[in-house]
Amino acid sequence: MQTIWMLAAGDLLTFSLTTAALWWITSMIGLMDEESGYLAGLGALMITIGGALSSLNRFSKLSSGQSLFGWSIDLFQFLTPGFVCLAYALWHGQQALQLRRSAQIWLAPILTIGGIQGFTALMLGRQAGPSKFILLLSFTSIATFIVIGLCIRQARWQRLRTVILFSTAYLTMISSMNIIAHSFSTPSDLMVSMVLTTNMLASLFFAGAGWILYQTTKRRQHLHRTIAMLDDTLAQPLLNGRAGPIH
Repeated sequence: MQTIWMLAAGDLLTFSLTTAALWWITSMIGLMDEESGYLAGLGALMITIGGALSSLNRFSKLSSGQSLFGWSIDLFQFLTPGFVCLAYALWHGQQALQLRRSAQIWLAPILTIGGIQGFTALMLGRQAGPSKFILLLSFTSIATFIVIGLCIRQARWQRLRTVILFSTAYLTMISSMNIIAHSFSTPSDLMVSMVLTTNMLASLFFAGAGWILYQTTKRRQHLHRTIAMLDDTLAQPLLNGRAGPIH
């Protein structure tokens, strides 16, 4: 029973921190480019729904021995396309800041997700092929590393050393969590405690990096709008003077 409540509390805290991080990163992308923000929102929504269903399903299995609503919920079916959309959205948002905005924002993530699903189905058809879990975990890990890498890129542009530190710590924690989870042949209270603690710390670093990036981007965008308004205000009398009558 103690393990059940530990899992429930750990999942709730991790889910809350991750949701907050996704909200801040999505909002930051929306400030950089509106359509990229919509793509990021879709990715964040899929990740959030997957995390919520997975947490509820895990708690239902531990408490009652049955799956939630009788479903077999695969978390990575949500995480993989979610992080793919988020990675493309962040990249397109950064391109828009450099005035290199692409006209086909939605095409690349759709083709990538379709390619991943097709490759996974092809590999599952092979007798000696890897499992579906390993395949989707690999693709999700790649997309996650790309998202964090782009966050570090954004932080370098804005000279945010704290974000670089938090992002690096997040990647370290996620890697450590996978090592811990595969180090035990059978689940134990020690393993559960170590994985929960590592996962919560990783989510905390992720949320911290997302919040700093969002706040900094919001301030910069506000400053740019203010400067643009001042330029227009100062230029207006000059334009009026040039357009006025010559005496």
